[in-house]
Amino acid sequence: MIVLTKVSLMVALICWCLTMSLPVVGSESGFILSQRSGVCGKAEIYVSSKGLKLVQKSTSCVLIMKAPDWKVNYFNMDSKVLYETDAKKWQGKSPGYIADLMSDSRFLALAPQKTANAKSIAGLHCNETQLVHIGILPPNTKLNENELKSATYYGTSALSVPDQAVLVVQRFYRIPTIKGFPVKVDVSDLQGHNQNELNTSSCVKSVFSSSIFDVPTGYKKVTAEEAVTAGDQGLLQDMSTDLGGKFGTP
Repeated sequence: MIVLTKVSLMVALICWCLTMSLPVVGSESGFILSQRSGVCGKAEIYVSSKGLKLVQKSTSCVLIMKAPDWKVNYFNMDSKVLYETDAKKWQGKSPGYIADLMSDSRFLALAPQKTANAKSIAGLHCNETQLVHIGILPPNTKLNENELKSATYYGTSALSVPDQAVLVVQRFYRIPTIKGFPVKVDVSDLQGHNQNELNTSSCVKSVFSSSIFDVPTGYKKVTAEEAVTAGDQGLLQDMSTDLGGKFGTP
C-alpha cells in the first residue's frame, strides 16, 4: 500500500512537471522593448515572429502588425478611430508640430558608409552603421536648419520580425531605413551638436498572450494617419517633461 502510494505520488509529480514544461495555450515567446525617441517620446514594443505591437506611452495611440499579411493597424484608444494600410504605404506621420521640427529631410544628405559589429545594447547584439553627409540633396528639397552632419545607426537581427515590420518602425520614428531592427540612433548636426535620436533602455525576453496582437473591433475607420493622432497633446507634454523641453536630450 505504501509502495503504491509512493508510485502514485511519483506519477503525479512527473505529470505536473510535464504540464509545467508545456507552452500555455494561446501564448508565444517574444521580447518587450522599452524605447524613447526624439520624435515620438516613450514607447513599449511587444515583438515576436507572429506580430508586433508598438504602444506610445504618452498618447493613446497603438500600432499593431501581425502575420501573415503584416498590415499596419494604427488606432487611438480614446477617440476609437483606426487607420489600416499596407506596410509599403505607411508614412509614419507624427502630429504636425512634431513632424515640422523633426522631419525626414535631416537625413536626406546622409549616406551609409560602413557597417561593423558593435557592443551589446540592452542585451541585444547590434551592427553599427555609420552615415555621413555627402552634400547632395534631391532637387527642390528644402533644407532643415538642423541638417545632420553624421549619424550612427545600431540595428539588430536578434528579433524575428520581417523587413516590412522593421521599415514601419523606422518610419514611425522617422529615422533612416537601415538593415536591422532599430535599437539606438545617435546624430550630429552641422553645428556640432550631438544628440541621441533613439534609445532602448531595456529588452526583456518574455511569454505573452497571442491576443496582444488582436486589433480592436468597432472602431471608426479613417483614411489618413493624421486622423489617429489629431488633438492628442500627450506627446508634446511628454517631450517637455521627460526630455527637459529639448528634443533628443540623452
